[in-house]
Amino acid sequence: METSRSVPVASQGATAVIESLVAGRHPMLGVPLPPEHICLEPAVNAALWCALGALDEVALRQERRARLPDKVGKPWAPEEDAELVRAFDAGEPLAIIAARLSRTRAGIRARLERHGRSAPRGTP
Repeated sequence: METSRSVPVASQGATAVIESLVAGRHPMLGVPLPPEHICLEPAVNAALWCALGALDEVALRQERRARLPDKVGKPWAPEEDAELVRAFDAGEPLAIIAARLSRTRAGIRARLERHGRSAPRGTP
């Protein structure tokens, strides 16, 4: 199963189609499905509900990821490490360092610990 970053955009149409089928309506025509339609079978309808839930989870995960800084989870370059240590030793706030390096404050704290420095919890 493909889980690329384009899933939420592509899934918008898929979500509408599945929602129509779950509701017992033809997705393009909007008319009720015939009573013998496979999508009205309880097991198939339950599977469609599961698919809707999965699409919602993917969309939420992607929305959260889109709000994170660009470099979250990516390897640190030596020059980034040097900048981190320099800025921390100069007393810059973690929030400023994190923004400049496109990292989270938690990522900054973890990296500082790796370099033998410790930022107090709760520092901005």
